[in-house]
Amino acid sequence: MIKIKLSFLLIIFLAINSFNVFSQDTLSHNLLWEITGNGLKSKSYLFGTIHVIPKEDFFYPKNTEEVLKQSKSIFFEVDMDKMNDMTTMFSVLDKIMMNDDMKLQDLLSESEYNVIKEYFNETGLPMMVIDRFKPMISQVLADPSIQASNMKNGDIKSYEMELMELAKSDKKKIGGLETIEFQLSIFDSIPYIDQAKYLYQTIASANTGQDELKKLVEIYKSQNLNLLGKAINEDENGLNSFLDILLNERNKKWIPIIEKNMKINSCFFAVGAGHLVGDKGLINLLRRNSYTVNPVN
Repeated sequence: MIKIKLSFLLIIFLAINSFNVFSQDTLSHNLLWEITGNGLKSKSYLFGTIHVIPKEDFFYPKNTEEVLKQSKSIFFEVDMDKMNDMTTMFSVLDKIMMNDDMKLQDLLSESEYNVIKEYFNETGLPMMVIDRFKPMISQVLADPSIQASNMKNGDIKSYEMELMELAKSDKKKIGGLETIEFQLSIFDSIPYIDQAKYLYQTIASANTGQDELKKLVEIYKSQNLNLLGKAINEDENGLNSFLDILLNERNKKWIPIIEKNMKINSCFFAVGAGHLVGDKGLINLLRRNSYTVNPVN
């Protein structure tokens, strides 16, 4: 179970939190965008993903598969090949543990800790391991939608994994906009106590969380990027005060990498949908750099 979840760990966390943004800008109801202009010799594309989605709700916006075929390279937030390389994953295992021998039990009251302990005991994950994990790592492992059985029998799908399979079948170059090590470093930029409180609140309101996830999926299917960002931004238990760390600073770092690769050939960039919207989102950052960014259809 842990092996399967580790391969999804970072993309799920970042996709969940990348929606925590609200923009007053009006964007077309579209998850797929075309990038042209500023001397580009070929079109590139930007696609907003969601972390995982029930099989019956999975869909591609019109022309997604066609423009992916036209693209020479596909880029995810991290290189998906490395995400599935267990050698790579084992090399960063120590980075998912809290620093200074800190434990979850040190960050919560006894009653809060017992709620989390009972939850993970029921899932079969050893609390002695969870106790050392950075709480945001445990946050992902606590998500019932990514239980190993759901992944194995195909009840849920990951856009990143599905897109990677399409890219591999066409023998496309697969790359990442940042490294796994960098993504893991983000967990150290958010105080452990804030992470722990967020973990507790999520588990304590598990039923409410499932209802919110269903709403999020419906909004995603509508392709309304602004409404999607607003819905998650209203989550009082979220980590909205850390938006610059989770979202905006990463967007700025990605722009030079995106520009460099678009100048080489046609690229397809698949990132959490929240990275697209807002004044500091990828769409507006690219437009300010003299690119034309329009919705496909």
